[in-house]
Amino acid sequence: MRRPDVLRIIALFSYLMLIVYAWVFVFIPKTLPPYLTVLMPDRSFNVLIMGVDYDYDEHSHKLARGRADTLILARIDPFGKRIDLLSIPRDLLVEVPGRGWHKVNASYGMGGADLAMRTVSKMLGVKVDHYMIVDLDGLISLVDSLGGIRIYVEKDMHHVDIPAGLNINLKKGKQKLSGRQAEGYVRYRGDAMADIGRIDRQKNFVKALSSRLASPAALVRMPFCLKVLKDSVRSDMSFWQMIKTANLARTVAAGDIGEHTVPGDFGQGEFYGYWIMDEKKMRDLKQSLRL
Repeated sequence: MRRPDVLRIIALFSYLMLIVYAWVFVFIPKTLPPYLTVLMPDRSFNVLIMGVDYDYDEHSHKLARGRADTLILARIDPFGKRIDLLSIPRDLLVEVPGRGWHKVNASYGMGGADLAMRTVSKMLGVKVDHYMIVDLDGLISLVDSLGGIRIYVEKDMHHVDIPAGLNINLKKGKQKLSGRQAEGYVRYRGDAMADIGRIDRQKNFVKALSSRLASPAALVRMPFCLKVLKDSVRSDMSFWQMIKTANLARTVAAGDIGEHTVPGDFGQGEFYGYWIMDEKKMRDLKQSLRL
């Protein structure tokens, strides 16, 4: 075989492999082994994700800087292709550095992302490398930019809270939720488990959103998603760090996304209304997560 023919065959083979790789990357990214993935983080790290809500007046105008309505510490492990999500109940009793004992969600209102990071770091005894603040209005826009998400609503949910800007009216069953409906689903607290029950719903939402983001249809809508994220997400991570982290999330299998909650129980007596952490169980959980 002449040399030009060999080069053509090699070039054709390379081109076909590139097409196959692109097809797998778009349609079934979770099947790619770590050594074949691109645009991935180069180290493991912890990021505190905070969903911020606001109070509103009768004209639907925001009244305050906001509170950390949702707190999740995400452990990102690109080498093991794994993500662990530790949900932190917003009523958890913690010592806020320099401010005394409060519910953990108050730390953001007192001192912004920096104080919230230091509070969570002190509480867990781990390093919090980055923060990500998601405006809940951005959550609505993100879900809508994806064309909605499919999720199983486990019960009828009805709740109106004008100061919080909530008008929840959901029926039980599998359905596609719009952005506004998804916000109601993740913020609903009207059952016996209150914030702990809501955390379970937030976990269901994260799984549904991750699945939607990993779908081929999401790539078509990605320009709209990126604009929403730019407008509604604040972080000390660089743009490329966030892109790499999002790309890793696309390739992580559902079974490799760990979902955990700070262990504990409802407080009694003077601690009524607080979630009290079980320190022994938390130490065991930290060890299993390698935090």
